[in-house]
Amino acid sequence: MARSLGYAFAFGAVGILVSLGALRFAAGTWSSFSDWWTFSVIFLPALGVVGAAALARPSSAAGHWIMAFAAALLSGLSAYLGVLVVSATWHADVLSRQGLGFFDLVLNPSKAPAIYETRRGSSFSMPPLVHGLIGSGVAMFLYYKMRPSPGPTEPPAPPKT
Repeated sequence: MARSLGYAFAFGAVGILVSLGALRFAAGTWSSFSDWWTFSVIFLPALGVVGAAALARPSSAAGHWIMAFAAALLSGLSAYLGVLVVSATWHADVLSRQGLGFFDLVLNPSKAPAIYETRRGSSFSMPPLVHGLIGSGVAMFLYYKMRPSPGPTEPPAPPKT
């Protein structure tokens, strides 16, 4: 099981880095985009855990639950960081005037500027923690929909004669 978790966290970390890099590129390129961009960072970490499960083949239901929780943890972290990446990219001037960096936002997300505007011009932003919780739930659902079949079990011992 330790090997499967190692694969899950390694593949999930790669998924986090790739998805946050793509989100950073999109936020740096466009001044506005759909909410789906901020939720898109959920999928690659979850797919990384599914890939790790396909390699390691957890043989028990408990093993699959552990892998599902790993997918939830990694995707939730990715969703949380995704909102902060967009906020830090779009509001870099505001944050620099306040003397805040990205890691300040990670430790205190309430200081992150809003990334959404309503049609009436007022700001609204879903808290990063809510993004993380939604990402965790979606990742657990994805893992259970896409998980590989259980690995091989030991064959029964031959009967004694």
